[in-house]
Amino acid sequence: MLDLSNAILKDRWPNRWLRPSISLGAGVIIAGALILSLLQHFVLTLPKPPATAPQADGIVVTTGGQARLRTGLDLLANKKAPHLLITGVGDGINKQMISRSLDLTARGDALLACCVSLEFMAKDTIGNAVAAKKWAAEKDIQTILLVTSDYHMPRAVRELAHQMPRRTIIAYPVKAPDLAGKSWYSDWQTYRLYMREFLKYHLRTLVIIIT
Repeated sequence: MLDLSNAILKDRWPNRWLRPSISLGAGVIIAGALILSLLQHFVLTLPKPPATAPQADGIVVTTGGQARLRTGLDLLANKKAPHLLITGVGDGINKQMISRSLDLTARGDALLACCVSLEFMAKDTIGNAVAAKKWAAEKDIQTILLVTSDYHMPRAVRELAHQMPRRTIIAYPVKAPDLAGKSWYSDWQTYRLYMREFLKYHLRTLVIIIT
C-alpha cells in the first residue's frame, strides 16, 4: 500500500505558516486604514477661529512662530482681554526683541510694555499649561483666549483644561503660514507633522484619562 501520510504532511506544512501570515497582513492593513481614517478626521475637524473673538479675562499665546504672537497682540490691541501671557519664551528673549521681530508700532510697544507677561520656564505643552494656571491664579483670570497653531490646539486645550478645569478655555487657532495651501496627504512634511500631533494628542488624552 502506498503511504501518502508524509506527502500530505509536507503539503500542509506551508499552510500552517501561510494562514497566520495572511491574517497578520490583513490585520496590519486594517489597522493602517483605521489610523489613516482617524488621522483624516483629526485634520478635517481642526478648530477654526470664531468669526468674532469673544471677550475674555486673558490671552495665552504658546510660542512657536510670529503668526501666533501677532495674533495674540492683535487680540490685545482690539481689547478682547486686558492681559496677555506669552509662555515658553526662549532664554535671552526680551520684549524689545519681540517688538523688533514683529516690527511693532509705538502703540504695539506700549501694549507690550504694560499688558504682556513673558514666561521662560515652559519647554512643552504641559509646561505651557502649568505656567498659564499660575498666571491665571495671580491675575484672577477665569476666561482664557488660547492662541496657538490649529494642529496644536486640540492638545493645548486638553492640557489647559486639565490644569484648570474650572476655568473657561476658548480656542483661537492660527493657521501656520508654512502649511497654508499644502495638502496634508500629499506633502510629506505636513503629513508627518499632523501624524506626530495626532499621536501626541491621543497619547496625552489616554494618560490624562488613566491618571
